[in-house]
Amino acid sequence: FEKKGFLPMRCLKDNFIMSHRDQIRSHIVGFVNLVLKPAADWFEGLMAEGMKWISTAVSSVATAAGMKQWDKRLAEHVADTASGSCLASINEAVTALTQAQ
Repeated sequence: FEKKGFLPMRCLKDNFIMSHRDQIRSHIVGFVNLVLKPAADWFEGLMAEGMKWISTAVSSVATAAGMKQWDKRLAEHVADTASGSCLASINEAVTALTQAQ
């Protein structure tokens, strides 16, 4: 508040805020403890239960639709493709090194 043009803010701080600082702080802390913490705890519990419900629902749908086997086949395909790609890259590197010699 030392910059030019901040005199009204400095005046407000010195005459109102600093004289009532402890009272303002107690109201803010009370608001946090009374309203925000319970709301955050409620929301956290709600999200935890929601995620359990969604996970169960998705698992049930996946089982009913035969997605478990599809997931397994997809994982195998990705692993095979990744290993094939890796081996191709290694073979290209070996060929390039051999040609560079």
